[in-house]
Amino acid sequence: MISTLRIDHHAPHKADLIRVLITALAPLSDQPDVRTWWLHRHWKLGPHLLVLVETVSDPLPDTVSLIERAAGAAVRACPSDNPVDPEQWILTSVALGRAELVEGPYGPVRPDNTISWVTDGALDTFIRDEAALEVKGRLTAAGLPVLADASARGEDARTSALIGMMTLATAYPDGGMTRGYLAFLSHWKEFLHWLPAGADIESSWAAAYDEQKDFLDALLRDVATPDDRPGAEAQQWRGWAQEAHDPARDLARRGLVLPYPHADRFDLAKGMGDDLGRRWGGDDDRSYSDFHVQFRKLDFTRLGDSDAFSAYRFTINCFFDLVTLMDVSPLERYALAYFLTRAVEDQTETTWSDIVARGVARQALDPDAHPTLPWRGR
Repeated sequence: MISTLRIDHHAPHKADLIRVLITALAPLSDQPDVRTWWLHRHWKLGPHLLVLVETVSDPLPDTVSLIERAAGAAVRACPSDNPVDPEQWILTSVALGRAELVEGPYGPVRPDNTISWVTDGALDTFIRDEAALEVKGRLTAAGLPVLADASARGEDARTSALIGMMTLATAYPDGGMTRGYLAFLSHWKEFLHWLPAGADIESSWAAAYDEQKDFLDALLRDVATPDDRPGAEAQQWRGWAQEAHDPARDLARRGLVLPYPHADRFDLAKGMGDDLGRRWGGDDDRSYSDFHVQFRKLDFTRLGDSDAFSAYRFTINCFFDLVTLMDVSPLERYALAYFLTRAVEDQTETTWSDIVARGVARQALDPDAHPTLPWRGR
């Protein structure tokens, strides 16, 4: 059973609140009825955090009391002093809902600095299957100590997030970072493709990359070099990725996570507008980034272990949830994915177009190979 406490906290920066909350909730792990607990950050009905607790059955009264006391103490220690304007936030939520496929209603906005138990609605706006949610919860819980350690060391949140991304790229089981980085490339390519100012944003990222190229190159080399020091952040993320591998792979084998958007995402998108339906449908009636135009030519079933990629995709999405807890904004996350892409291509002296072209050439020799797209999920 999963119980959820909502902490409405409108301030845009939540690092202090999260740090206090992680410490205050630590005794939950010793409760006899608790399997695991984790945090989730979201914006629907107002900026907030969720405390999700998986128990063997209905939570014990002592467990409920501990959660409520910890949440109350954290809010008192780190109150929000920046309540959002409800009408403006609802307008913002409409845009966020379209971007993330989160349907309304988006109001009323909950009051700032309040605590309440969630008794209705989905516990996660992306994952619908309870088995996948439980795995996501365990992986998020396993990542919280990494965040806490980085915060205690005074690490820059964006650098910490980039180290995590680089570690995940190097940990990809089929080809390491030479293949693993493509998932991050796809992430920012699709984002910029739909923005009118996408080309200008990419130009600004390119200039920022050039300014710190030496630092990013050195950081990637450090991450790619095994470091057995227990406190090394890359080593911590490497351990997290290893812990994620088996349960994520099991979800993939069971068809609970896929290498492409599930059909229910397409149905949800159609319900939110014809334009979103086309965007998420993956058909030929929409435009694509230069990367995706070429990538769509490939037969994914000939690219190695599709279960491994499905598991990797799920793991990245779990990591991105942790990134929100670092006070790293979505735009910053996309920029970091761009920096990772450039650093990998500079170090490996290759480009995504070279990689995809080689795949297309190999595929041409296989008469049974056919492009996987449009999505089979449709």
